[in-house]
Amino acid sequence: MSRANGATTSYGYDAADRLRDLNTTVGGATTSRFQYTVDRQGLRLRAEETLTGQTGATVTPTPTGSAATATPSPAASPSPTPGSATRLRTATFEATSLTDAATGFSSTAGTVSRETASPIYGAGSFRVPNTTSGTGKFSVSDTSELFVTFYLRLPSVPSGPARIVQIVNNNSGSSLTAGNFGFSSGKLQLRNGTTTIGTTATALQDNVTYRIGLHQKQGTGANAVLEAYIAQGDTAFTTPFAQSSTQSITTPIKEVVFGATNSTAVDAIFDGIALDTAAFAPLAGGTTPTNTPTNTPTATNTPTVTPAGSTATPTNTPLPTANPTATPPSGTRLRLVTFENASLTDAVTGLSSTTGTVSRDTSAPLKGTASFQVPNSTGFGRITLGSQTEVFISFYLRLASVPTGPVRILNISNTSGTVGNLAFSSGKLQLRTGTTTIGTTASTLQANTTYRIAIHQKSGNGSNAVLEAFIVDTTGGDIAFGAPFAQQT
Repeated sequence: MSRANGATTSYGYDAADRLRDLNTTVGGATTSRFQYTVDRQGLRLRAEETLTGQTGATVTPTPTGSAATATPSPAASPSPTPGSATRLRTATFEATSLTDAATGFSSTAGTVSRETASPIYGAGSFRVPNTTSGTGKFSVSDTSELFVTFYLRLPSVPSGPARIVQIVNNNSGSSLTAGNFGFSSGKLQLRNGTTTIGTTATALQDNVTYRIGLHQKQGTGANAVLEAYIAQGDTAFTTPFAQSSTQSITTPIKEVVFGATNSTAVDAIFDGIALDTAAFAPLAGGTTPTNTPTNTPTATNTPTVTPAGSTATPTNTPLPTANPTATPPSGTRLRLVTFENASLTDAVTGLSSTTGTVSRDTSAPLKGTASFQVPNSTGFGRITLGSQTEVFISFYLRLASVPTGPVRILNISNTSGTVGNLAFSSGKLQLRTGTTTIGTTASTLQANTTYRIAIHQKSGNGSNAVLEAFIVDTTGGDIAFGAPFAQQT
């Protein structure tokens, strides 16, 4: 990526599309470089920073599963690492002061606090405790373009017209509100001043962590850009939920304000705030946002029992709780579908599309407040992933009645048709490639019992592709997968 200031940033990814090297040069000479070491789950173990004339390494205390009873601390790596020389500010609130020069705001006003009991990341977050006056402000030199990224958790979603983020422009010495985020009926809106742009985001949920982005670019008339993004947990942005390239914003940015910015009460926790002139900050990666306040059981890093010669197996153990979501563990997460929002095809919590007779079960959901139900019909839901060479798919399943016929319940498709899939035969689950059964079948499943199931597929260059399937009964609680019940390499 080349920029007008002469800087060029290159990004290096591994085979799983995880960021491993980020290098910024000017005139061919490196000005800053970040190199990341990750474990097999994609969690960052080490970040090495190289600046002109100096090198430093930061070791991230990420559990790797090598110890059978190792339990990760509830707050992991303290900060997202700055991405490039275009980063203006990164606020992680790890220092004790909210206005610390390295990790905080330029200034605060009104009633605010540093949340340490249940921070989103690390040891501290920025809290506006249900007040009409609390704000944190960044002062920046006049900037024509800005990408703002932050994490947000709302103990109580505002029902009134609360404004939580405000970009302030320098209008010939006076202040002018430009891009901002406000609420309407519990839904997030992108606005220019008081004018709403595009559609609203889906209604946000209490105590769920969201990653949010706001991009503003100054124009010369009615050609300025405003766009807004939202994702649940620590997942990548897809398409903006609201955008416009015809805004009249002709003055530069001088401030960005977070909190209760329009005297309407806000109860909110912010963390991982990044201001950048070139791009949204990368995923925090290797740290897990906490979706719920205290009294949440801590996940135990239980090792997977894998027979010799088999491939790596999924080892993330979900929390034994009915909270709405399992939080993404790293930047390798492609999609997290929890059905918590009202639509089965919600952009944040739903499927890409549905076909036939399906419904959102809210009377007896498996997790949270809702699940996806196929009510004894031929209906199905589809998730579009793009071209992936390897994918780990895990899900929870409860059968009102166990199929006796050849019912296929999960299907992985590539450009040539059906590949890995899970189907039933005489009440037993089978792993198949196309119509060919692989290995042994699982034990007979029981009606009205919740199972945790996974399938792993990795493409090959001949007869060396990998398919394996796992299943556990969650009657006694969520547990890690053991050996696959069927596999082929």
